[in-house]
Amino acid sequence: MNLKLVIAFSLLVALAIGTMAYVATFTTRTKFDQFLTRDQLREYNRQLSLLSNFYRNNGESWEGVQSLIDEIGKDSPNGIVLTGLQGDVIGKHDGDLFEDMRESSDSWLVNTLTVDSEPIGKLYLVRKGRSAIAETFLGSVNRSVIMAAIVAGFTGLLIVLFFSKTIVGPLRKLAGAVREFPKNRSVQRVDVGTEDEVGELAEAFNTMVQDLQEKEKLRQNLVSDVAHELRNPTSNLRGYLESLKNGVMEPDQEILESLHEESVLLHELIDDLQDLAQAEAGRLDLDTQPVSLEKITSHLIDYLKPRADEKKISLSTDFPDGPEKMLGDPGRLTQVLRNLLKNAISHTPENGEVTVTVKNKGKYRVIAVSDNGEGIPREDLPYVFKRFYRVDKSRSRSTGGSGLGLTIAKKIIQAHGGEIFVNSRKGEGTTFSFHLPTYVED
Repeated sequence: MNLKLVIAFSLLVALAIGTMAYVATFTTRTKFDQFLTRDQLREYNRQLSLLSNFYRNNGESWEGVQSLIDEIGKDSPNGIVLTGLQGDVIGKHDGDLFEDMRESSDSWLVNTLTVDSEPIGKLYLVRKGRSAIAETFLGSVNRSVIMAAIVAGFTGLLIVLFFSKTIVGPLRKLAGAVREFPKNRSVQRVDVGTEDEVGELAEAFNTMVQDLQEKEKLRQNLVSDVAHELRNPTSNLRGYLESLKNGVMEPDQEILESLHEESVLLHELIDDLQDLAQAEAGRLDLDTQPVSLEKITSHLIDYLKPRADEKKISLSTDFPDGPEKMLGDPGRLTQVLRNLLKNAISHTPENGEVTVTVKNKGKYRVIAVSDNGEGIPREDLPYVFKRFYRVDKSRSRSTGGSGLGLTIAKKIIQAHGGEIFVNSRKGEGTTFSFHLPTYVED
């Protein structure tokens, strides 16, 4: 590519310089000839005046005119011929070719001499072309133009080489990184050091590489996390089943309930993974319609009240007056609120309180689930919506859940065009809130 650029730019420079040199030479020669012609015409008119005055002052006679013609001819590069009215030659200077050139009107100028408006003869100016001095001058101009073209061409070639290297160098570096990336996903940033289109291309490549590396890391983490999450229920199931198979344990009601519990946990984990996969692929289907959060919350509180009563936790609501409907998928919003309420009950001690509030805020409704439980440490707050993340570093299931509930909740709220937030202090409780657009009837 570098050679192609050098050849292309060199041809362009050569064409431009050649055109300018030709135009400069042609223009100089043409203008110089025009100048010579005007100068000859002025000289010719002066000669006409000198000869007419000679004839008048010489008693209307041409006797001795040859000396005047010789004097005039010293300063003229052209031939001069003076004839009578009948064409007979009276005097001449360097006019030997006059007879041969008489028929060529382009080779001489002719005018009739007059005295008091009476014709007295004809003066011929035989043009012999440029003088030696004129040719020398034009030659020097041409040589100067040629030298300037050579210098300009050489300078242009150096500039072409420099810029071709400037353009091709970063592209080669970028191409090498592109070729290397499929073999080695840990390719570092490509720094081309320019801010032009090539620099923008390199920056786009760097962004793409960083994004792919992050996705690769997330994929690896996902595989590791899924394997970890599946290990506990499958290991428990395998242990119970092997014990039953080997006759170590009898299939009583307690064992069957344990097996059922582990299978339910495994099924919930698979469902959560499926929801997460759909959400991250942008294929989370929503059946959007006007929905009442108050009704959803009331149904959930009735459903979860037995669990809260076991810990003597009070469940309360705070709903505003006015419009209660909003746009959303009732099934998905129920999934979000159920997850937030279950988490709040799980992390609230006995005799605690969990509250669901709904507030109108402009075109949005803000829904918050608050508890006065154990709270979340400040260093863990940025990660609570990460998949498989638990504040409990032991990753115990004693608090329930697969570690995907909040991640899925965030994806669902974002799919509704809203956002979800968390505010918590260690030992003082936690509040999860999200906002969604209010439904306005036509």
